Amino acid sequence: MQINGSGGCFEERTYEIEPAVAWQVGLLVAAEMAVKVEARDDEKRLLNGTILSQEKTFFTGKQKQKLFTFSVQGLDQGSCQIILDIRKERIEVYSLKSQNREAMEFFDNFDKKLKEYVSSIICPSCKAKISASVRFCPECGAPVK
Repeated sequence: MQINGSGGCFEERTYEIEPAVAWQVGLLVAAEMAVKVEARDDEKRLLNGTILSQEKTFFTGKQKQKLFTFSVQGLDQGSCQIILDIRKERIEVYSLKSQNREAMEFFDNFDKKLKEYVSSIICPSCKAKISASVRFCPECGAPVK
C-alpha cells in the first residue's frame, strides 16, 4: 500500500524473506541513498534519519531535506513487512506534485539488491560469491551442491 501525499510518501510492502535479511538489504540501500542516520535500533529494526530530496527550495535553490523512516516487521515464518516513510517536516497542502520519488528509488534499489542476494551463494570451499544455479564453483572448481 502506498500513500503518496503532499509532503511525502508512506509505503508498506510484504516480502517472503526473513526480517533479518530485509533489514540488512534495507540498510545497504539507505546507505547508498546517503541517508543521514539519526537513530538506529537493530533489535527493533527501526531507522530514522534524513535524506536530501531531488527537489530544490524556491528561494535559495538548495536541496530540500526530508525525514526518512525505515522499519522491518516480522510476520509469519519467513516473511516480513517493510515500512518506509519519507516526508517533509511540514505538509504542503498547496502542493499537488507527486512526492514518492525517493520511496520509488528505495524500493527499486531494494528489489535489485534482494534479487542479487537470493540469486547468489557463497562457495563452501573458497568463499567466493557465485551464482546459485551453478553446480561447481567457477573460482576453485569445488562442487557446490
